[in-house]
Amino acid sequence: MSDLSERIQSFIEAGHAKENSGKIEVDLVRAGYTKLLGEGRVEKPLRVTVAYHSKRAAEKISQAGGEIISPTKQKEG
Repeated sequence: MSDLSERIQSFIEAGHAKENSGKIEVDLVRAGYTKLLGEGRVEKPLRVTVAYHSKRAAEKISQAGGEIISPTKQKEG
């Protein structure tokens, strides 16, 4: 997560992120990432599109007022 927070500007410049209605929308799938882990801090509301994510990543993004969008269904277990 610290890597995601630090790279927001580069994702915006590359066209993989944009600000929309007070949230930063980040498309990690288009940026070439498949999984988001829950390391680091999230201080801004993010709407992240990523194929897979850890439970901790989802908790941190949710606590900051954001959400994770998964184009594939997560397997429970």
